[in-house]
Amino acid sequence: MSTRALIWIGVIILVVGLIIGAIYYYSQAELPHLFVNSWGEVGAGPGNFNGPTDVKLDNKGFVYVVDSLNCRVQKFSTDGRLVVIFGSKGSGAGSFYSPARLALTPEGDLAYISDTKNNRVERFSTIGKFEMSIGSTGGKPGYFNLPSGMRVDRTGCLLVADSGNNRIQKFAPSGSFLSEFGEKGVNVGQFESPMDVEIDKMGNIYVADTLNNRIQKFDADGNFLLTWGTSGTENGRFNNPMALAFDSEGNLFVIDTGNCRVQKFDRDGKFLIAWGSEGSGAGQFISPQGIAVDQNDNIYIADTGNNRVQIFKKQVSPLQGSINISIPGLNTNPSPTPVVTPTIRPHSYTEGEETNVNVREKKGTIKVIQPDFSPEAVTGTVPEQVEPTETETNTEEIQIKESETLETPGENDTIRNQQPEEDNSGDITPEETPLEDVPLKEQPSPGPTGSEENF
Repeated sequence: MSTRALIWIGVIILVVGLIIGAIYYYSQAELPHLFVNSWGEVGAGPGNFNGPTDVKLDNKGFVYVVDSLNCRVQKFSTDGRLVVIFGSKGSGAGSFYSPARLALTPEGDLAYISDTKNNRVERFSTIGKFEMSIGSTGGKPGYFNLPSGMRVDRTGCLLVADSGNNRIQKFAPSGSFLSEFGEKGVNVGQFESPMDVEIDKMGNIYVADTLNNRIQKFDADGNFLLTWGTSGTENGRFNNPMALAFDSEGNLFVIDTGNCRVQKFDRDGKFLIAWGSEGSGAGQFISPQGIAVDQNDNIYIADTGNNRVQIFKKQVSPLQGSINISIPGLNTNPSPTPVVTPTIRPHSYTEGEETNVNVREKKGTIKVIQPDFSPEAVTGTVPEQVEPTETETNTEEIQIKESETLETPGENDTIRNQQPEEDNSGDITPEETPLEDVPLKEQPSPGPTGSEENF
C-alpha cells in the first residue's frame, strides 16, 4: 500500500475519531433543567401561599409545601389537587409560628416540621395528625434556637440544622437527643447560621453553611471531610445558600438564594451547571428557599418571594439516545419519564390584604416584596388520578374536584406577619382552621427528649 493511501487512511481515522469524540462529549454535556409548570399565588385561601419556604415529595408522589407566613402545611396530589391542610398559627400542639422546613421518613409515613419561632420540631402523620414535639428554646443539647432544615437518615434518626446555635443536632426516632457537632465560626467544621442539611447514599452529611457562603461535607459521625464555595456571583460561589437536595445520580443541587438561582455539583463539590435569575417569569426566582427532587430527577422549587412552586424537568442532550455507537463507557440513556404536569386552578385574591413577604436582596439586606396581584394561571394536561382516601379526625381535609372553584379569601382572611399575642383562652388544636387569627397560650416547654401527646 502506497504512502499516500496510508496517509489518507490515517486522516479518515482521525476525522472519525474526532466526530465520535464530539458526539460523546456533547451527549454527556450538563444541561439546565427545563421549566415545566408552576402553581400558587399570594393569599390565605386553599392552594394559595404566603412565603412558601420548603417543598418535599413522599414516595407516593404527594407534594408537601410549608406555607410559612400562613403557619400551615399544604399537601397536594400528583396532579395538583389540594388534599390536606394542617396547622394553624399558635404555640400549642400541632400549631406553628413561622414554620420553615419539612422532612419525611424514608417510608414516607411521618413528617417532621421545623416550627422555627416556637423553637421546636413537631412530628405529624402525613395526613396531618399531630404525634409529638421535640425540643424547646435554649442552647443546651436537645434545645433549639431557630431550627431550620432537617433530614431523616436510613435508621430513622433526625438531623436538624439548629441555625441560631450554629450546630447540627441528631435525634432518635423517639425524640431523644443523640449527638451534635459544629459551633459558631468561619473555620472548617464551624458554621454561621446553617440553614439546611442533606445526607448522601453513603451516609455523609452536607451542610448549607449559609452566612459563610459555603457547603461543608462531613462523615456520618460529624467529622469534617471537605468544603467548597465562597461569597460571590460566579459559578461555584454563593450568596446565602439555603437548601440542598440530591438527585438519583448523587449530584447535589444547591438553592443559591441571594443569587436567585440553582447550582449543581457532584458529591465532591465540582461545579457542573447553574440556572435561574431574579424575576417573576417562568424559571426565574425571588428568594427561593426550598427544593425537592423526584424519582425521575425532576425538580420542585419553593419560589418564596413569588409565592409559588415551580417544576423543572431533567433535560437530556439531543444526542443521547439518538445515536447508538458501541463504545465502552458511552452512555446512551433513553429520555427520562416525563414529569406529571399539574392542572393549575387560578385563585382570586383581594389586593388590599396584608401579604408582604420579607426576603433577602442580593446584597444580604432585607426588603419587602410586594406580590404581583395579577399572576397568570398555567394549565397543563394530566392523566386521571385516583382520589386520595386518607381520612383523619384531627385534620382539615379538602378535596377539590375538577369542576369546583376555590373560594375567594374574605375580609377576615388577612395574613398577618407579626408577633403572636398571648392569653389563656385554652389549648390550640389542629382542628382549628388555619385561616383564623389564633391567639397564643403559654404552655410548659417540652423537654429535649421529646414529649408525646395523644389527640
